[in-house]
Amino acid sequence: MTYLKSPCSAADVQAQFFLQVVPEDLEDLPADRRQRGFGGVNFHYGNTAALAFGGQCIMEYPLPDYPIARIRTGQFTPEGDQIWMAEFPVAPRPVSE
Repeated sequence: MTYLKSPCSAADVQAQFFLQVVPEDLEDLPADRRQRGFGGVNFHYGNTAALAFGGQCIMEYPLPDYPIARIRTGQFTPEGDQIWMAEFPVAPRPVSE
């Protein structure tokens, strides 16, 4: 998953992102994540391997290998207010013969 913000300001670097990956099968999640129903991470551009150049911030996060049903992502201000949120369905993988 790649995040790109252009232009990227100091406020963008301080805001927290969230990435929630919902699997097709909850059994693919570690036991401690099954009740929540998703795997994921919270991160900042400033504390990741983000690359900032030319007024842009770019950050990549690897997605898991298991089949994904949908992805939710968004961003919060340092005070905890939601800036934006989006949810994307992921097409099922074709069954190999």
